[in-house]
Amino acid sequence: MIALVSERLAKDFCDRNKGFAYQYNDQIKLWEVFKVKCYKDWEGDLDSFLEVGDLVDEEFVDYFINVLPPACMNGQCVQMGEPYSHNPDKDGKWRATYSTLKNSPEGWRYAGHCFRGQTEPVE
Repeated sequence: MIALVSERLAKDFCDRNKGFAYQYNDQIKLWEVFKVKCYKDWEGDLDSFLEVGDLVDEEFVDYFINVLPPACMNGQCVQMGEPYSHNPDKDGKWRATYSTLKNSPEGWRYAGHCFRGQTEPVE
């Protein structure tokens, strides 16, 4: 989150500055402004550009869906079809992890490398 402001200020800021979004926070009765990572700005490898929790634009979501058939795609998450690595789960069984986007109230967020169908990053 970048700032807590009035709706007018949030809208004006986002209109003038590409790569930002805003949303009303009902608990504190103010608008929050968020930085959004844009697909068109991506350079290098994915993990150097995105950090867990980053908001991403719709072009990133489209990329995750279209680069390969997704490993998982539902209302909660989209996972790239190619495994990133393999890690032991809580039972010690080795399972594939996938680069994951998860849906949040603010939009799609990078969730890191998660087991199929899950949105918590594997450590």
